Amino acid sequence: MKGGLRRVVNEAFEKALRLGRPEVLAGECVSWLGGRSARWPTRLLNWAEEGGIDFSIRWPSGYSSAARHFRLQLFGCHLPACSPFARETPASPATLFRVPLPASAWRTETIAGERLTSVRVRLNPAALAGFNGLLLEIGAADRERCWERLGVELLEEAGAQRLRVDELRAETRQLWIQSGDCLYPGNLVPETSELLFGEFSLRSSARGAVLPPLPGRLDWSLATGKELILLASEQVVLGPGAIHLRSPGISAQLPAYFPRPGEYSLRASINGREVAAFPFTVLSREDLLARVKVLNLELAATATDGRVRLQKDALHWGAHVSFQPILQIETAVPAPNQPVRCTARLTQAGKVLRSEELILALDRRIQRLPLRSFVLRELRAAARARPARLTLTVRLQGLLKGSWPIIILPSERLTNFEGQLKCPAADLPVDEEAYQEILARLVPDPPPRPKSLWHIWGGRPT
Repeated sequence: MKGGLRRVVNEAFEKALRLGRPEVLAGECVSWLGGRSARWPTRLLNWAEEGGIDFSIRWPSGYSSAARHFRLQLFGCHLPACSPFARETPASPATLFRVPLPASAWRTETIAGERLTSVRVRLNPAALAGFNGLLLEIGAADRERCWERLGVELLEEAGAQRLRVDELRAETRQLWIQSGDCLYPGNLVPETSELLFGEFSLRSSARGAVLPPLPGRLDWSLATGKELILLASEQVVLGPGAIHLRSPGISAQLPAYFPRPGEYSLRASINGREVAAFPFTVLSREDLLARVKVLNLELAATATDGRVRLQKDALHWGAHVSFQPILQIETAVPAPNQPVRCTARLTQAGKVLRSEELILALDRRIQRLPLRSFVLRELRAAARARPARLTLTVRLQGLLKGSWPIIILPSERLTNFEGQLKCPAADLPVDEEAYQEILARLVPDPPPRPKSLWHIWGGRPT
């Protein structure tokens, strides 16, 4: 019981100490070389012209301006072969191999604020030879108690170049597919495509501006399930600027690379690290046809006066002579090397009036396909007295893509046979202006208003 109480008291005491002492906020490490700088959270370049460690101290509200003093101690360390440290604790093994650095190897710059003091420790890299790490202790000026320990890794050129490769980022990645004369970007590849290739730009980070050029090997590979096939290799030089890279062309018709339709990936790696990937899908003929759509049907109707207009509603006997169906077809994946058979069938009440077959080249995303004109006189004369319904059905390689009705209404006219109509009066179009003119002729003008008696008698009564 006494041990538990003592532990609670110690934890409360330690918490009070933490709340009452300043807080060290780690910043970043800066390396200057040739007028340019590279910044890492916990890394410095050991061959830089000058280095710096930035951090801040947040003071508790009980600290006056006169009491805001701190002590810095800088040590050179021999870090073990493990991950670099950022904040060291007294129990860390890295603190057992440390050597105090002389005061000539570093200097301090401070900027004091209301409750925050910004500190930069400037280092002379020449005094850091023989070490692969630094340890910075921050504590009270009048006590031996340490507030915080900051660890910094000193990078040699080889280690910095490895970081350059790790920080490479691919930009403007694009997979291109070539089929016939058509070259387009995408990730859906018909199995009859001639070539596909990837391209991207590679740009180094801002830190790479201070690093010397790095020669590397670029490998292009094709991932087919669990297998990775090396396609080509080339030498590249990584510098501060961007470089544009393009893969060799691959034929989708090679069974060794694409044994079956499905998911694949083109990958690029530099010095063993993947920097870009281009996933894509190889489509079979059936998958390609499933992505072809017939969006709508237009009718180019020829009137009795010979004019041709796109008809949006029904056709009329006596007003139209013929019509030409025009199909609007959308191809999600262009495939000029894979033409398909298009069958258009015009029927009435199950009877085939006309059947037409065409070869459709899938070389454009949107195309209009005109069919042969149909003359209305080909319908039976008995059908002209009532509305007729025709149906146009479209199939691609036997796969149904759509069916549209075509309505033909009787002619709109009045007969002189006992004043009877040949069609319902509700279906007759009415011109409002002409209707008002007819009413004006049929209804006589109203009689003039009579003059008042006062006007007849002359004058007004007194």
